[in-house]
Amino acid sequence: HLIVVNRRGDILLQKRSRNKDVAPGRWDTSVGGHIGRGETVEEALRRETEEEIGIVPGDPKFLYTYIHSNHYESELVYTYECISEGPFRFDEEEIEELRFWSIAEIERSLGNSTFSDNFEEEFQRYRDFVTGRMRGQE
Repeated sequence: HLIVVNRRGDILLQKRSRNKDVAPGRWDTSVGGHIGRGETVEEALRRETEEEIGIVPGDPKFLYTYIHSNHYESELVYTYECISEGPFRFDEEEIEELRFWSIAEIERSLGNSTFSDNFEEEFQRYRDFVTGRMRGQE
């Protein structure tokens, strides 16, 4: 996954198309996808980012890995972060909307079916990671 943030620290989320099998119409991580045969994690990250939001991620930083499991899948997730203000473009068959959300907006909407279950788990981990990173700078 790639978490795209702007200079204010807001997180870019994608609203999944209502035609998607998984989490239709719900807000999700900036970029997600799967590694193709013969690809490295970084190659897949760049490909998925270009396909999903139309940018080449500038200097993505690796943050952490975790295993996400639910009733339909179990996957090893590599999480990266990059800063971008856009402009973004997306395939309307895959994504309904893109927009930046503040941390407070996300926190107010957790648990009410606004987000995919995957993003809710991702956000909790990301928030904990960022909080720890900020503590390390004190």
